[in-house]
Amino acid sequence: MDIHIGIAQPQHLSELARLFNEYRLFYQLNDDMPAVVTFIEQRLVRQDSVLILATDSAGQGLGFVQMYPQLSSLDMDEFMVINDLYVTQHARCVGLGRRLMEQAIAIAKQRGYQRLSLETESVNTKAQSLYESLGFRRDSHYYQYQLLME
Repeated sequence: MDIHIGIAQPQHLSELARLFNEYRLFYQLNDDMPAVVTFIEQRLVRQDSVLILATDSAGQGLGFVQMYPQLSSLDMDEFMVINDLYVTQHARCVGLGRRLMEQAIAIAKQRGYQRLSLETESVNTKAQSLYESLGFRRDSHYYQYQLLME
């Protein structure tokens, strides 16, 4: 399979939106293409995230990574958070997730970030294995807390 991986541009909006909607469906969220298009378009226009897109030779989207810059007060530095990784069902098991993650790592290094952070579900052992094989280490020092605003 001939695969191209690069930073997404505004002309990739429709493919990214389709993939992002599939990603949301994978996590059992509502199918909402109008909201997805708006969300992805905002990311592309504002350039407040880095979207990495994998496509086949026909330009069909196969997967993506989305990462956001963040600040660390204690380190007094910026780092990147990988928020989303998705590979379509028919493109799995060919190493595409690894290639997308390797591209994310390369871009973060290229931009001078000293750290990449991510989280995944505790039951997603396949993703955990991928991340650990790329050098990510599970944090056992800090706990994550959330307050949902109602």
